[in-house]
Amino acid sequence: MTTIPPSPLLTPSEARRLRKGARTSAFLDNLPPGLAAAVLGAAVRKSVRRGTTLKDAGYRATHVFLVESGCITEQILFPEAGHMRPASLRFRQAGSVIGENDLSTPFNPQQKTEHDASLYTTIVTCLTPSVVDAIPIVKMREFLDSEPAFGKALLASVAKSSTESQMVYANSRLAALQRVAHLLLYLSEWSHSSEQPPRLTVTGPTQTNLAEALMLGRASIEAALRELRDKEILSTNHRTYAIHKPRALWAEAGSPSRIQPDY
Repeated sequence: MTTIPPSPLLTPSEARRLRKGARTSAFLDNLPPGLAAAVLGAAVRKSVRRGTTLKDAGYRATHVFLVESGCITEQILFPEAGHMRPASLRFRQAGSVIGENDLSTPFNPQQKTEHDASLYTTIVTCLTPSVVDAIPIVKMREFLDSEPAFGKALLASVAKSSTESQMVYANSRLAALQRVAHLLLYLSEWSHSSEQPPRLTVTGPTQTNLAEALMLGRASIEAALRELRDKEILSTNHRTYAIHKPRALWAEAGSPSRIQPDY
């Protein structure tokens, strides 16, 4: 367990988040405690509504966001025949860092180059009411330039995000049912309650969001969810997926990359 010294910049809530283990940010977990406190001290905590756009296409980011709670999508658009079409969609939840890619290119809001084209074609949208820590990108660059440990922690965060993306989204060889089960397990890892056994509920994504994330047709998503409902593994409502039998869902996923639930 990380030992975090008392600090006027570190609230009890932030200290708990740094001790949560799997549900915290790989970025914060890899920072020295004092530097983590400084980063959180530079942040402004914001509670935002469902549907809020944290970043829109055509604009360079002004902030990096640490997600405290909620479900958020990061969608990359691709130019085609004079129009922008969705190329990929990823879900970001508690512990995610949004905007770290914007730190990789020099800040020059007056000039667009081929190197930052992807930065201008990214849309970040909150699917649920969410809480984020917004840190000015200028301040993040100061940390990056002056603190070697900051760059290492950021690299660890990017590596973890890339590995998870490969495991969760780049599994096209699996059947649609397996892919849907795998994604729901992944999203449910941030869902917890005080009930015994805990109730796992994924809230926020529409079936269209799931289809775009997995690059499947809407009919394939509907068929997979119908089969899971018929087996009483989960139930669905508007933007809500209540998992009643996590171990059965894990079995349907058929993948060792997720930890087996104990109930």
